[in-house]
Amino acid sequence: MAAQKFIPAGRTALVQPVTSQFDTERQNTSPGVTPTAFQVQTEYAHNPYPRITTTILNSGRVVHKVEKKLDRTVQSLEEQQQVEVMLNDQHSEVVAILKRPQDPNAAVRETAQEAPAKSASIVERLHAIPGSEHIFRLDNEGNFIGRATETQFRKSFKAVFKNLPALMEIFAELAGDFPQPRRQSGIYEVERDRLYFVSTGSECIFITVRRVDRDTDYEKTIKEAIGDDDRQ
Repeated sequence: MAAQKFIPAGRTALVQPVTSQFDTERQNTSPGVTPTAFQVQTEYAHNPYPRITTTILNSGRVVHKVEKKLDRTVQSLEEQQQVEVMLNDQHSEVVAILKRPQDPNAAVRETAQEAPAKSASIVERLHAIPGSEHIFRLDNEGNFIGRATETQFRKSFKAVFKNLPALMEIFAELAGDFPQPRRQSGIYEVERDRLYFVSTGSECIFITVRRVDRDTDYEKTIKEAIGDDDRQ
């Protein structure tokens, strides 16, 4: 069997537990002594089945794992970038749970309850739409996330790419004290039943579709898929 060509980049972190409410007697830790940090590793694997796994270690010993199964192995550069987004989300959520001020062991147990319950990302929801083909993500200044993504889009939609600055202005920039630029959220049909332009507020997305049934209202379905993503 040929080696897997597209391997999403993994993440690692060293997390020092916040112990303001730490039970020093029960944990055998003297006041003023820092508990051992957790090592957190998140990676993609395709054998024996495709998955994203976050492993929590303490002094080299595995204390918990969070696993998300994928529908299939990564088969393109675009899919690799999409899985990396999912991987980063899972890694960041586990790290955030471990950093909460509480008994560190309880924090590890909490990852078993909270991390797998994470709602599907916007990329996953858009991919679940019948006939969904490709997803191209941009920041709110019109920069594609990933050079290969920009190249692929420019090759497929030359006229749209040329007029991208004007297209971005469909969703006006919002005034306010935001950490990053924000725009009005919404959806614009660029080519009927083929190309849609979406603003979630925090980013922009092109999604291409190929109709596989007569019932799907793509504009409505895409709007529902991004409906709860404008959270900031």
